[in-house]
Amino acid sequence: LEEGNIVTEYVPFKEFENKDVYSTEEQRIGTWIDGKPLYRKEIDFGTLPNQSNKDVAHGVLNMDTVIKVDGVASYSGTGIAMPYAHWQTELSVSLLVLGSDIRIPAGSDRSNYVAYIIIEYTKTTD
Repeated sequence: LEEGNIVTEYVPFKEFENKDVYSTEEQRIGTWIDGKPLYRKEIDFGTLPNQSNKDVAHGVLNMDTVIKVDGVASYSGTGIAMPYAHWQTELSVSLLVLGSDIRIPAGSDRSNYVAYIIIEYTKTTD
């Protein structure tokens, strides 16, 4: 039902059916504020590094604007939300999108943890 006398365009539910789909395949999840299509992709990062940086290719072509990046690292029933800030800097785990890679620098040994990273982004072209 609509209020007033302005008719709005019908948008079928199907357009938004992927909004809660998490996949290693690129998913269209909506439209960003600038009108560009908004995408989501999950990256299986593998194990976290031991007091070093680790880069893993995200595989997104024509990435324009990174809207959101977060993830989780888990080990034996324990989860760390990523990025993870800690008052002891060496315990923090950062999360960056650099060109074609996801980079995770760890200040301490986190190699027991396996990480999954979620990026949401727009593209220059489809």
